[in-house]
Amino acid sequence: VLRATIGVPTDPWDHVPRLAVSQINTIELVPHTPLPTHVKDSTEGTILLNTGDFVVLHLQFRVGDGNKITKDWEALSTLEAVFLPWVLWDGVTPLSNIAASLPTVQSSSSVESSQACGQLLCAPFDTQAVHHYFAHFIQSGQNAYMESHLGSARADLATTMDHSTFVMGDRLLRGIAQAGNLHVLVRRLREAGMDNVVDKFR
Repeated sequence: VLRATIGVPTDPWDHVPRLAVSQINTIELVPHTPLPTHVKDSTEGTILLNTGDFVVLHLQFRVGDGNKITKDWEALSTLEAVFLPWVLWDGVTPLSNIAASLPTVQSSSSVESSQACGQLLCAPFDTQAVHHYFAHFIQSGQNAYMESHLGSARADLATTMDHSTFVMGDRLLRGIAQAGNLHVLVRRLREAGMDNVVDKFR
């Protein structure tokens, strides 16, 4: 089986990793409010955890080319595991020094060096659970999936909101085109890897 290693991509506009720290020990992190002391670097996702602590991270990966893989379960089915580097911190060593020495999946560090510089936590994907969760979508389509997960009333509301979003997006694109700035939008979409969206403008 051929395997490839991919990392969290860097945002082409903000030039930071596409990740977010959303929760620490059941406490949700709210934008524009002071971060808990656990969060040492929110941009890089550096978190200090004590025994019993936990964190919820949102990570983005580029999977597929937008052609062969277009659905969530298709992308998730190609992923085998996520590896998170961790290390015991002495409270003195600068975090920047630690980050530079953390192991990666590609690195071939020995056991001794991995104990000194950190280790990798492997979190495998449960592909059977993924297919079970999306079963109605796979077998019967989006409407069946939304009804089974949200109920008929909320599914209808979500469909209405999707249509409204499409209409507003179409109006926005028309305004950008009339202002002569469509080429700027196209360039930025391509930089973000959204060529499939660009193709719709043709």
